[in-house]
Amino acid sequence: MASIEITLTPQMKDQAAIHARQRSLKIKRRFVPDHAPLSAIESNFIGALGEIAIHYLMEGRVYLSENYNEAKADKGDILIKDLVFDIKTEAVPQKYYQRIIHGDISEYEPYGCRVWTATHLHHLPKYTGGIIFNVVPIPDNARFSKEAHLLRPPLFEYIDRLLVVGFVKPADILSRKPTLFSPPHPVTGRRFKYNSLNFLFRPAELRDIELLFRE
Repeated sequence: MASIEITLTPQMKDQAAIHARQRSLKIKRRFVPDHAPLSAIESNFIGALGEIAIHYLMEGRVYLSENYNEAKADKGDILIKDLVFDIKTEAVPQKYYQRIIHGDISEYEPYGCRVWTATHLHHLPKYTGGIIFNVVPIPDNARFSKEAHLLRPPLFEYIDRLLVVGFVKPADILSRKPTLFSPPHPVTGRRFKYNSLNFLFRPAELRDIELLFRE
């Protein structure tokens, strides 16, 4: 599977910050665990960055629509060849991000699988194309300086790349059951627990993002 790394420009990040603030004002975000590395507004920033990056990759422009005041239901994040996709972007500590790039991270380790929350399953019929997965690097110690309701300037500056890892089709999701646990370690059998039920995708199970240019 070939991934694509996108350099995030100041324009992309500035637009993502604007969208993050708008989303934080208009959209109530789910509970953020104390141990999470990002605040709610930073999570919104990451999500907006992912959407902007995919629009740039597919359309060649830095763009993201804004309809937060219209209180409309989610219709998906991007239309590619008449198919609607959801874009899932995950913040990953730098040490794991590098391993994802090099393909040497194991599925039973933290960040070894891409995940899509089961609480969004009712939205799946709208995502006719499927789910696109991205990751961005954050400092390994990001959670220790987290502040509620704050987009930290050092974090804003640090995130300068985004890796488009791959995508899955709706049938890929419907073919499996959600789980609270990671795949087991092959020797110890140890599994770590997620905060919610997720559909898990091992690296080898993701579809090559370049297929979206050819399909």
